[in-house]
Amino acid sequence: MQNIYFDNAATTPIHPEVIEVISTVMANNFGNPSSIHSSGRKAKGVIEESRVTMAKYMGCSPSELYFTSCGTESNNIALRKAADCLGIKHFISTPIEHHSVLSTLKDIVKQNPDIELHLLEVDEKGNYALEQLEQLLQKHSNVMVSIMHVNNELGNLSDLNSIGALCSSNDALFHTDAVQTVGYFNFDLSNIDMLSASAHKFGGPKGIGILYMKKGTQLDALITGGGQERGLRAGTENVPYIAGMAKAMALCYDHLIEKSAHIKSIKSYFQDSIRTKLPQIKFNGDVENSHYTVLSVRVPVKEGADMFLFNLDLKGISASGGSACNSGASKGSHVMEAIGNSGDCVNLRFSFGINNTRDEVDYCLQSLKELMDS
Repeated sequence: MQNIYFDNAATTPIHPEVIEVISTVMANNFGNPSSIHSSGRKAKGVIEESRVTMAKYMGCSPSELYFTSCGTESNNIALRKAADCLGIKHFISTPIEHHSVLSTLKDIVKQNPDIELHLLEVDEKGNYALEQLEQLLQKHSNVMVSIMHVNNELGNLSDLNSIGALCSSNDALFHTDAVQTVGYFNFDLSNIDMLSASAHKFGGPKGIGILYMKKGTQLDALITGGGQERGLRAGTENVPYIAGMAKAMALCYDHLIEKSAHIKSIKSYFQDSIRTKLPQIKFNGDVENSHYTVLSVRVPVKEGADMFLFNLDLKGISASGGSACNSGASKGSHVMEAIGNSGDCVNLRFSFGINNTRDEVDYCLQSLKELMDS
């Protein structure tokens, strides 16, 4: 049976060189990095070397990067501690953010009645107007904006430079969830105050992430205890996974041109093949302004998303679903609901990686046709 993985936006395969680095560090750098003896100093050195490596690729100072357990934790630190420490009275976001942002913001507002949450309106493609953002920024003070770089379900790209410039000119802080894009894009952090990322989205291990925080920003720890990560995040550091994340990032950016060209070609071939061979399948989101790894589609079938994905899996194809349509689920996707996507359809997300091929696309499209005709 085929084994085709089109769910790279959920997680990516760990690169073999990353596994090798993790294994080597596990075997040779077992010391606690907070210990002052040689084994501890050796482990601490691995952390700081990794921080320097990642800062080089992110275009920031090593002192501006903090290691966390994942993107969700990074988002929580940025948002919750901004509310606690920076006097934020207004958060501006969108209704199609990842749950780790949207649920966190709603929880902050619930616990702090004097803080308001403003959600930008989105159209049927999931786009929002920068004009509305500018109006809100001009109307309110003590503001933090949190808008993701790429929507994880639709693939829509946000213009971080334009958003950051608006925030900077209106004395607002700007946080972006860049979990889907670190390792795939180069960043200009000049107008970004905080940025979240996770290693397993770009060939690294699960359980390790980063928070970029612009120099001069002062937050208290969300997780308290020891003084690790310069007091921002207590807990003994995951030294092997930190080294693995740095290696994964280096592999991504050292080969970014050829890697991105290959993935773009796979997505383009998939997209063009749908248009010519399965025109009854429609695209979700703004496909002309989307991440080159993500393609979201609407498949006109009446069975639920879970069953459709199960049948795809039986054919050896891994993809993601999430639907506010006729899915039979108790609760559909908040993203699809926000863009008014309803009817007899199943929403599927195909997300591509460096290992995917055109032959896999051909097999997937044939499988989709068979399931739609059955």
